[in-house]
Amino acid sequence: MIFGRIGGNIDGQARDKAINQGGSMTLDFTRIEYLLNPKEFENVRITVVGLGSGGAPLCDHLTMNGIRHWDLYDPDILDAVNLVKHPRMRRDLGRPKVEIQKDWIMDRNPDSKVRTFVEDIMTSSNFSESVRSSDIVISCPDKKSVREFISDQCVTAQIPFVPSIFYLLLSGD
Repeated sequence: MIFGRIGGNIDGQARDKAINQGGSMTLDFTRIEYLLNPKEFENVRITVVGLGSGGAPLCDHLTMNGIRHWDLYDPDILDAVNLVKHPRMRRDLGRPKVEIQKDWIMDRNPDSKVRTFVEDIMTSSNFSESVRSSDIVISCPDKKSVREFISDQCVTAQIPFVPSIFYLLLSGD
């Protein structure tokens, strides 16, 4: 009951109210509207490459700020070695990282549209179309060759991209 004393609603009233008001628990952005206007992000499409310890939390925070349209790329599954840094749970071990991230996004905001690609973008027949249809591409892979490929694709399509600077600073690449 400690959460109840702090101010959390542990009796489920907020959850029940949200479900009764339309059948889904879409995000209520009223707490952040003084910081930004999530409605401005309703139609923004973001492509994210790499859903590891950098890309997954980035998607989480962008989802919580109103991003609803996603193309997610990562050929990897969540492995036990990832748990030391990755924000997901043991129950997700063995699942593709893109599917885990889609589930998280859809749980947080069921109005989202998420396309997942469990594939290597270097050989993907879908990636160039994703880049062209995106407002921005976020590059979070751990391989320099993949980051350079993303950069080339975005420059060609004239689509802005954000490299995972944190990783670059730590790795020296």
